[in-house]
Amino acid sequence: MKNLIQEGDAITITAAGTITSGDLVVTGALVGVAVNDAVLGDLVALQTEGVFTLPKVAGAVAVGDLVYWDASQSKVTVSRVTDTGDILVGVAVATSTSGAATATVRLCCGCVVPEATAVEIMQDTVGAMVTGNTESGITVTYQDSDGTLDFSVP
Repeated sequence: MKNLIQEGDAITITAAGTITSGDLVVTGALVGVAVNDAVLGDLVALQTEGVFTLPKVAGAVAVGDLVYWDASQSKVTVSRVTDTGDILVGVAVATSTSGAATATVRLCCGCVVPEATAVEIMQDTVGAMVTGNTESGITVTYQDSDGTLDFSVP
């Protein structure tokens, strides 16, 4: 194919800071594991496909769990981290106990998110935009338990 640039399982980018080989690197929606060490301005190769052992936050992980990047802790998690702009990085392919320091994750840029998860993400996003705001005398509160918005006009 004459327009193929590369296979895509490894992408080379310019490092935005110090990176150690094996680090999970998240740049926008691009997710990969660093192949080489790099400092600011160096080229770093990112492996964007494969199964990796990655540091995780406390909490159990089950096979098939969606795995997100918690930028505030520089670790992966199975709990969405809405306050830090969580990024879906892959899916767990092995169980990890709550006390385990790592999770085994298959990276998947462009992972397909189950519909129920996508709906919850959308509800939480819209709810966060309106909860606690009072505009023109209308107060809006998001009810996460049933996914509804409550409007109150005094």
